[in-house]
Amino acid sequence: MSRRKRWGILIGAVLAALALAGVLVIRSARFQVWSTLRRVRESEHVTAPERWLRDWGVVRQLEEREAAAQLAPLGKGAVAPLARALDDEDSNVRAAATLALCDMSRPAIPALIKALKNKDPFVRYRVPPALGEFGPAAKDAVPALCRVLDDRTEHTIMRLTAALALGMIGPAAKDAVPALVRALSDPIIPELHATAARALGEIGPAAKEAVPALKKLAQSDSDERVREAAAEALWKIQLGQYER
Repeated sequence: MSRRKRWGILIGAVLAALALAGVLVIRSARFQVWSTLRRVRESEHVTAPERWLRDWGVVRQLEEREAAAQLAPLGKGAVAPLARALDDEDSNVRAAATLALCDMSRPAIPALIKALKNKDPFVRYRVPPALGEFGPAAKDAVPALCRVLDDRTEHTIMRLTAALALGMIGPAAKDAVPALVRALSDPIIPELHATAARALGEIGPAAKEAVPALKKLAQSDSDERVREAAAEALWKIQLGQYER
């Protein structure tokens, strides 16, 4: 075999290896996350009418949701780069990453727990409902959700959705009972009383220590909705004890 032919085979093999490596990189979750988020950030393709709509938030929201739809199915490999994207300087990137993580499966839970401390309200406000959607699988989020619930300097939306998420996690959130009992008499957010009562009801018999506080609300609270929520929670807790 001539020297030229050997060099030709070697160069061909190297090119084939590079092509294969390129395909593997392009198909990797990390590259797809970067590529999709990059498209969200770039706006050269946006037309003048779309730019006007973007100023009003319409196109931006569509872009964020389209990016999220592409990112969410990537699975566990996408979690780390998406978690980093939550701190990106571009709000569109943060929004797309948040929506994607909220639509993901269990591997996203640790990143979502960390996102409860994110400085961007868009990111933070969407985390508690997303954690609640995981149900018992999100039990590791209970301590962080309790901290949000107990923080009286926290925004009303965050505290309400934290209580709601604890109820969605259900009996696995039994360690949240003391925080939910404190929320029953919160002096800052009256709306929290009914939400906390419903969450205690969803936790069931494990929330039996809340019974005295719930009875007090059911009998004497001035808000009919709170009385009804407390009565329903009592029924669920006591019925669950009977069934057991």
